[in-house]
Order: sequence, then C-alpha cells, then structure tokens
Amino acid sequence: MNVFFYILLACFWGCSFIAIKYTLELFPPFFAAFLRTSLTVLFLSLYIFIRRIPSPLHDIKTVLKWSWLSFFAFTIPWATLFWGEQFVQPSMAGMINSAVPIFALCIGWVVIPADKISRMGVFGVFLGFIGMGFVFLPTIEMGVMHNQSFWGMIALLVMSLTYAINVVWTRKWGRKIDLAWVLWIQTLTSSIVLLLLSLLWGESYPSMETIQASPRSVLGILYLAFCSTTLAMLFFYHLVHTWGAVKASSVNYGLPFVAIFVDYLVLKQLPSLFEWIGLVSIMLGLLLLHFYRQRKTKEVR
Repeated sequence: MNVFFYILLACFWGCSFIAIKYTLELFPPFFAAFLRTSLTVLFLSLYIFIRRIPSPLHDIKTVLKWSWLSFFAFTIPWATLFWGEQFVQPSMAGMINSAVPIFALCIGWVVIPADKISRMGVFGVFLGFIGMGFVFLPTIEMGVMHNQSFWGMIALLVMSLTYAINVVWTRKWGRKIDLAWVLWIQTLTSSIVLLLLSLLWGESYPSMETIQASPRSVLGILYLAFCSTTLAMLFFYHLVHTWGAVKASSVNYGLPFVAIFVDYLVLKQLPSLFEWIGLVSIMLGLLLLHFYRQRKTKEVR
C-alpha cells in the first residue's frame, strides 16, 4: 500500500503544474492561490470532523507559531508559483521545484548546527546550482528586464526557496500537534493573506456565467485543493511516519519527469537541450544529497 501511495503522490504533485495552468485560464493568480488554500481548509475541516481529532486552538502560542510559518509553507510559494506560471510552462515549474532539497540543505547548515557537511554534500549542492544555471540559460537575454519568462522563473525560484525555509524550520521546531491541524492553521492563515493580496493587487474576478462556461479551470482548482494538497500532504506524512523522511522525500525526484510527461501529453511542449542538461545535473546533485543523508542516518543509528 505504501508503494501505491508513493506513486500516487508523485502523480498528484507532478500533475499540479498543468492544473495550475488550466486554473489561470479563468482566475487571476493570487485569487487562484486563495481558492486553493480556502478549499483545502474546507476539505481538512471535514477530515478533522470525521476523525474527531482534538483541537489545539486553545494554545495561542502554537497557533501563532504555525500561522507565521504558513508564509513559507503556502502563502509566498503559492503566490509566486501561480504568478510565475503565467509566463512559464508547467514542466519548467516542475524542474525549478526540484531544487527545494538543495536549498533546504544549504539553509539547514546555517539554522541547524547539528547538520554537518561532507564533500559529497558540497558536490551535490554544486551540481544542483550548475543545473539551475542551465535551466535559466535559455531565458537570459540582453533585455532581461522585459523578459516575462525570466521573471516568471525568478518567481518560481522564490517558491522553491520559501518551501525550503519551511522544511528547515518545521524540522527545527518539530511538530507536537496533529498534521491535519498544522495544515488547517497554515492554509486558513494563507487564505486570508492571499485574499487580501488579491484585493490590494486589484485583480478582476470572473462572473458566474464565465465560471460555469469554464469547467476545465474549475476542475483544475478542485484537483489542486483536494488531490494535490489535502490528500497529497496526508499521504506524504504517512510515508514519512512509516518509511522515514529520507525515503519518503525521494518522491520529489520524480516530480519534474511527471510534469514534463504531462506537459508534452497535453500541450505538446518539451524542454530545450539546455533545460534537459540542467535537469540531469539537478537530479545528479539530488541523488548525491540523498545518498549523503541516507549514509548519515545509518551512521547515527
């Protein structure tokens, strides 16, 4: 069953980038991110009610802690992801998303003193950054300031960086309440902030008639909230609990390839040669980091 969850998780997350592209056909980016978080709150509320999970909301300190971390878990990464995908193809978003473990390791060296660095780890990080350079290379032109694809990729890079900050600080703090409540607090906080951002940005919203005429976009946002967020996060933390964090996190290595396959299947788009070289370099770096952490874990045991 765990293998099934693993494959399903890779598919859920790998297909999320094409679902975002469909969603952006109808909804503006920040409002679309708000819809994803707010619908996730509804799905999680139903899950919490059915499971009768005790509430931690009486502990104000805990609520404030996870609310603050929601800026790095959902608010900033999803705002930049939805905004960036206006100008970047889904497979490219999947490639840049794969850099999260590299950023997390670099931040972890600073934030968590117990994390040690090895030569293999340094080389893995080096390969990862070289790969990111190749991925960015096709968009770097003389007129960078007016290159929407370049700035879209910068936004996606911010997404990966903030995801990494969330990973490191979640690990540093630990989690003393049920995962469903952590996600509920974070997505609720993010919903409020993203809605305010959408209003301040002056986004225009589609009419009900337009929404009814765009079932693909509606299904896209429902997929993102239910499959790619609610179910995916619950599956992921189940794998972390049963397999351990190192093995469970290896699901991220398959995400860009799922994104590339779906991008080609639906939009008939494939990465350029430089982007392929960059992806291979990132994957090699991630494999070295994975091996390094696996070895370290075994030595600790």
